[in-house]
Amino acid sequence: CRYPACILRLTMNNTTQKIWDLFRDDEGTSVVELAILSPFAAVLLLGMIDTSFAFTEKLKTEQAAQRAVEKATAFSGAGSDYSDLDDEAAQDANVPLSAVTMDKWLECDGTRQANFNEICANDELISRHISITIDNSYTPLFNYGPIGRLAQVNNNGTIPYSVDAQVRIQ
Repeated sequence: CRYPACILRLTMNNTTQKIWDLFRDDEGTSVVELAILSPFAAVLLLGMIDTSFAFTEKLKTEQAAQRAVEKATAFSGAGSDYSDLDDEAAQDANVPLSAVTMDKWLECDGTRQANFNEICANDELISRHISITIDNSYTPLFNYGPIGRLAQVNNNGTIPYSVDAQVRIQ
């Protein structure tokens, strides 16, 4: 083929063939797939590690509340006023005292009374209860951006949680 139009047609067919060959070639696709998926896998792995740390911290806080109410059962026979349980729970949970709420109440026949130290009538069922609530928060190890908002990360970058434990002492 000596004519310019013929040469142009051969060149275009050759270029088109090379483009199609590139689309059919699958060498190196696993490297590209790995490059695309590895950031997602890394975020997933870091999220699982961070979630396990969060559950561990919440469990430690819950154990502190449980220990405090267990101490209430030990004091019940000694006539204690239980005033130091919230302080002990705060120390065990490593939170300020303001994050711990202690509630103690008396129920006479299932009705909550205003005064813990009242006496129920002789024919009424008596029950005294103590409850410890600890408010705390977990700071994630990583900033997850918009994904963190789905995990209820607040504007301070922490995830607030609350645990409580209660026991009937009488």
